[in-house]
Amino acid sequence: MRKTKAGAEETRMKLLETAEHLFFEHGAAAVTFDKIALSAGMTRGALYWHFANKADLLRALLDLAPCPPRR
Repeated sequence: MRKTKAGAEETRMKLLETAEHLFFEHGAAAVTFDKIALSAGMTRGALYWHFANKADLLRALLDLAPCPPRR
């Protein structure tokens, strides 16, 4: 079954939210892709579809972070 772009983005955001929570609770070094996928209720394959590795996932989280206004 093919996913829609909206469905793929929803999956990606759920993975990012789950990873953010786990990184906050346990630290990025202690969190594995297996742990993120399991906590999100998804497969590792779904996680690797969206992110090549943990560094890629961390970059995506940083891209979503609000930037403080310039002075």
